[in-house]
Amino acid sequence: MGRRLSDFHGDCLIVEGAFALHWKSLPGEPQQIQFARNNASNETILRSVAAIEEYRGTTVQDDQTGVEADIARLDNKLNVLLGMVSELIKQQRDIPEAVPVLLSVQAIEWWSENTPTLDEFIQLELYVNPSYPSPLLLTGKVEMVENLEEGIFHVVVNFVGINEAVIDQFERFIFRHHRRGVALSRRHHKQQTTN
Repeated sequence: MGRRLSDFHGDCLIVEGAFALHWKSLPGEPQQIQFARNNASNETILRSVAAIEEYRGTTVQDDQTGVEADIARLDNKLNVLLGMVSELIKQQRDIPEAVPVLLSVQAIEWWSENTPTLDEFIQLELYVNPSYPSPLLLTGKVEMVENLEEGIFHVVVNFVGINEAVIDQFERFIFRHHRRGVALSRRHHKQQTTN
């Protein structure tokens, strides 16, 4: 196709990972009311995911006393409860398998066997956190479908209809995951050089 990944994502920060996603074809570009519904839902989901990710992994430290230790213990109990509820919801929903994804606030790329048609509008359900099994509802236009090998396709979709509040939350989500990926990469590199 001759286009580079930066052509689809512009100057946006990109996160690479494996995310569960499902898509369906739309008869055309959605109405503004559908964008408004999606944006309201997406903002709530992104704020909830931020709250989960912000406090995930809190542990009670030996030097914590009183209120700090109580908050850390409550947070750990909430994480356990959230994990249990999440597992129950996953059993009720038909959440798709995770696929390799490149994600920015402007576009998404994924690799899978199932593919939409070039230039069509699609509705994406993107599950951004396994502990919060409600998907972002993202509308986009298919910009590229590339047949790779053995029935695997590379698909690129540009998002449409995302408002500023969702873009702000989405950027924060991507930044957190990008930063976490950089930290893991540095830790892995440090381990490799010390071995």
